[in-house]
Amino acid sequence: MRLFKPTYRDKKTSQIRQVKKWWVETRDHLEITRRFAAFTDKGRSRVFGQQIERLIACRMAGQQPDLELTRWLEQIPAKLTDRFVERGLLDPCRAASG
Repeated sequence: MRLFKPTYRDKKTSQIRQVKKWWVETRDHLEITRRFAAFTDKGRSRVFGQQIERLIACRMAGQQPDLELTRWLEQIPAKLTDRFVERGLLDPCRAASG
């Protein structure tokens, strides 16, 4: 897992700036690099990335997420859940029941 803040060039001033949110970059079960926007707090972003890695590990092992991970999945926004389903990290039936 890689935790980073991307940079961009401000159109008005042409200065290079950093975004406010941290981003998590990890490889999924298909060895495809995925990036997820996290939080402005580095600690919370690191925990977010660790949860995503646990989800990927469950997917690679062919197991269902444990109770703690299931509770986390119930708390995340629906948009992120949909993204996990699109990427094949989460079973569509399980996501619909949550």
